Amino acid sequence: MVMISSSFAAPPAPTDVVAEDLPADGGGAAADAVDGAATVKDEGASPSAKPSGGFFGGFFGGSRQPEAAAAAGDGDGRPTLLITGTSGWIGKLLAQAIVADGGMRVVSLSKQPCDVKGVETVLSDLLAPGLDEALASMRIDCCVHLAGAPSGCKMAKGQEHNLIGTRRLMDALLPTGCRRFIIASSIGAVGTGLPHHPPKQLPMPDEEPYGGYPWPYALTKFQVEELMHAYASEDEELQQEAQMDALPHLDLLVMRIGKIGRAHV
Repeated sequence: MVMISSSFAAPPAPTDVVAEDLPADGGGAAADAVDGAATVKDEGASPSAKPSGGFFGGFFGGSRQPEAAAAAGDGDGRPTLLITGTSGWIGKLLAQAIVADGGMRVVSLSKQPCDVKGVETVLSDLLAPGLDEALASMRIDCCVHLAGAPSGCKMAKGQEHNLIGTRRLMDALLPTGCRRFIIASSIGAVGTGLPHHPPKQLPMPDEEPYGGYPWPYALTKFQVEELMHAYASEDEELQQEAQMDALPHLDLLVMRIGKIGRAHV
């Protein structure tokens, strides 16, 4: 199943919509670029575990229970959240908030160690040959994918970092058993750059079609959304062929990030 939330409508997370348009990586670097992989754990003490609430608590409703996670070999029995794009301020603030909540183990996928205390780092890159190997031994319950090319990118970079990078991340995580993904898209994917914007109807419906205007960033974000629909359709076909729920169904949440002010997150 694919759920889409636009910032014109009430988003599931408590985010205020204000001034500037930002790339999906939260203003940080585009997809990190390091070959090979290693795992680095920040030595800062993590907060005591406690039940997770809010949006992520609901999204984790069907995740592994702590006992199952511990039995699977995780030293930490909490659900594990992987975040890409922690070099951007949105990703960093998200990591800080989840660590402070204490209900989840937080892992960053980045070319350099995340400087948020309590966050582990997998040193790799969405486009690196070693991505599959870097994530193969990980037990990720949910992935929040924020990394990507900035809004002013050229077509080649947008295709490479937004579309191909997202596909490689999905293909690396799905074999590990990860079934929950939150993917950063953009309000640009639904025509917000067209001459007739703002739209006649507000809030803009999630079904608003892509306008087809010549903005590489918007096009690649639209393509990422279509890619998520393709993954969801493939998952449904596999479930039907097996005639059983061999794995939990794939849960995909696409969030169309709009104009978010740093002080309002």
